[in-house]
Amino acid sequence: MTTNLDKSEKYDKYEYRKRKNAAKKRRSQYRQWHKRLGIIIAVIISLVSLTGIGLNHTGSLNLGQSYVSSGWILDHYQVKPPTHVQKFDASQLELVVMDNQVWLKDVFIGHYPQQVLLAHSLGQDSIIVVTANSIEYYDARGQLFDSLEVGFSLEAPIIRASVNDNQLSFDDEYGHWQLVDGFIEAAQDKLQPGNVIELKGEAIAPYVDRYRSRFITHERLLQDIHSGRFFGPLGVWLVDLSALGLIFLAFSGLYLSRQKKY
Repeated sequence: MTTNLDKSEKYDKYEYRKRKNAAKKRRSQYRQWHKRLGIIIAVIISLVSLTGIGLNHTGSLNLGQSYVSSGWILDHYQVKPPTHVQKFDASQLELVVMDNQVWLKDVFIGHYPQQVLLAHSLGQDSIIVVTANSIEYYDARGQLFDSLEVGFSLEAPIIRASVNDNQLSFDDEYGHWQLVDGFIEAAQDKLQPGNVIELKGEAIAPYVDRYRSRFITHERLLQDIHSGRFFGPLGVWLVDLSALGLIFLAFSGLYLSRQKKY
């Protein structure tokens, strides 16, 4: 004969097994979500960690001085081609000015804050570059070896410049000048403009990749990937959420490890 006590014990055992199975099911679900979330976060954190290691060694890897040349990355950064490409009359060396960049064949000379008024070779060994406020001399390897800030000698910026028989002449709004033995002197003769060729259309194509390749350093690329900025606003949020998710995984893993196993 079954008593009320026996029924109560059976009911308690049934409820216990029910709670145990529910808890086991919850733990299984937690582990599945823990695993899935861990895989997603692991990919993002691995990317952040690898770029962080690279950034820690920027100096030794020379990342701040090397530039990205990949077309699709430059397109992603919306680096535009030059609007003006000029070839100056330099019989000894091939000098090209693209907007404010100066190139000697495939050697990058410099990127200037002001418009480049003149780029000219002085024989096979040196190059002169003139902007509104400076006169700079480079060797055939593109290394700067002398410069002159004209603001100390002129009352106004240079507006035109030319080289004739290796003699530099230039104008400002107040008169004509020439550079003699490193000193600026008044010139008697009016400036004779040099031969400048403005390239258009298809003629620009061979120079576009050179121009675009001097804007994004590998250091900046790693910084943008590391922070998520490379992937836009969503990328920044993904990196932030991954950091929070990593903290969540640490505590949830600790919680799961402390649960009784059945």
